[in-house]
Amino acid sequence: MSTAQISKTEMVPLQRAGSVKKRRASQGLLLHHATSSPQTARRMSRTSISFPSILNSSSLQSLDASSTSIASSASEGASPRRAPEHHTDFDARVDPDTNPLAYNPLLDPHVQRHLRRPGVKKTLKRTGTITDDGQLLATANERALKTFHTELTRGQKNDAYEQRVARMKKQHESLQREREAALRRVKTRRKKEKQARDNYIKRLSRNRKSVVDYALTERERIFLEEQKEKVDIRKQEDELRHRELMARKTLQDAVKDKRVKEDSAARQEAVEHAHRAAEQQLQRVRLDIEERKRRQDDLRRQIEEEKRRKQQHAMEEAKKDRMVLEHAIQEQQEEQEELNKQRAARRQEELEKQKAAAAAREREMEELRRRQAEFERQQRVQARRLEVEAEQERKARELAEKEARRKAREEHERQQEEKRRRFKEMAERERAEQRRIRQEREEAARREVHEKRKRAAEEKARREEKRKQLQKQRREQLQEELRKEQEVLEEMKREQERALMDQLERLRMIEEEEERARKRAEAQAQRVAREREERERKERERAERAAAALAKRAEMKKKKQEEERKAALERQKAETERRIRYIQKYGP
Repeated sequence: MSTAQISKTEMVPLQRAGSVKKRRASQGLLLHHATSSPQTARRMSRTSISFPSILNSSSLQSLDASSTSIASSASEGASPRRAPEHHTDFDARVDPDTNPLAYNPLLDPHVQRHLRRPGVKKTLKRTGTITDDGQLLATANERALKTFHTELTRGQKNDAYEQRVARMKKQHESLQREREAALRRVKTRRKKEKQARDNYIKRLSRNRKSVVDYALTERERIFLEEQKEKVDIRKQEDELRHRELMARKTLQDAVKDKRVKEDSAARQEAVEHAHRAAEQQLQRVRLDIEERKRRQDDLRRQIEEEKRRKQQHAMEEAKKDRMVLEHAIQEQQEEQEELNKQRAARRQEELEKQKAAAAAREREMEELRRRQAEFERQQRVQARRLEVEAEQERKARELAEKEARRKAREEHERQQEEKRRRFKEMAERERAEQRRIRQEREEAARREVHEKRKRAAEEKARREEKRKQLQKQRREQLQEELRKEQEVLEEMKREQERALMDQLERLRMIEEEEERARKRAEAQAQRVAREREERERKERERAERAAAALAKRAEMKKKKQEEERKAALERQKAETERRIRYIQKYGP
């Protein structure tokens, strides 16, 4: 069986030299994809793809750890997606010229019993190797290649993610270091400033002198008194300024309270006017309701009178009809009683017949139930006996199979020992011809590679042509769907435009109504604002006149206090000069 029959992916074996690679041939193959890049080939050359562990066991005749390759002629020319036939001729002999990739473990009759186990089937279905009905999807090598490629791609994605995470961590650490450095600089600057303040305070405390022990001179005493008088004068000025501000604030509060009272009165008047209008409207509504109730009462009385008259007439008619109906019902009841007596007699006879038939059926059913129970008991006894016999046969068959397997294993081990001995002798005889065989293999491999590449190019061209056709069909289908979607969108757009125009019309009407209401409100607000401005102007004029009078009185008082202060300063100055002359003349 060739590689093209086993796999949909073109694969070629790498050249293996030396006995070490030959000994590893049965355990794993170094594969190279015919269309892959050199980088992928180098990565794959470092990866060994192994068969399942059950195939590496020494108990299988088709696998040998010391052989150079594994050959198979199972279902030669058959499709890899078909289940193997029961009469498959599997050749377990080793042929060095056979491509190792031609071996398909799913077609090996020696492992069919193992592959038919439920657990193994479940694993193969989970890995995508076979379908639910047992059809072959891919060889173990193809599955290994797919797994390798998937792991490689996932590894690249993980590497990119790890690099991005590392960059983010590095940026975070850099920002953290910058923040810590800035915090250290701020702390250092604050510490230096605190140290400078402490040093300045200590220096001032060292240079400060105590004035408690010194006696004041006359000049110092006079200077201190002058300073005290200045402080007292400044306090008096501050007090006057505070009184003036309080008076002005009192005046402003009075003006504001008056304005608030006037506004409250206007609002109260407007509320009363609205209340009176609402009372009038309510009175009109009450009158309308009373008039409507009166009309409804008149109409109701007329309807009741008409209904009473009709009811009286209907009662008279019903009385006549009732008399006729009672006479007819009495005659019908007499006839019905006679019929009921006849029916009761017939019904009694039928009931007696039915009771007799039911008793007979009950006796028959009881007999049938008894027979059925006896039959079921016999069936259960027979089934149990058959189960015991089947269990005994199964155990005997398992013991026989176990003994046969043991004998087959011993025979297989003996054959393997004999085969190893023959292989060793063959290797000794063929060592001289190995170089020639290797050259022929290399030439055949080169020819096979050339043929495979040629077939791959043709297959690639066919796939490209088919892909273009599919793309063209898909493009036409997408264009048709896009055209339909555009038509639907245009229809939806027209519907939305119509709805939008209706909404705009409604909004325009609402805006016009709001504009009219706004104009009315503005006119009302302007009238109220003009009245308020007039009141504020009058109040402002009165407040200005009051403030001018108050300022004039404060100015006069301030001038008087200034004159008194100047006179006091003159007297103090004269007294100070007199004291100075006295001290100069007579001494302290």
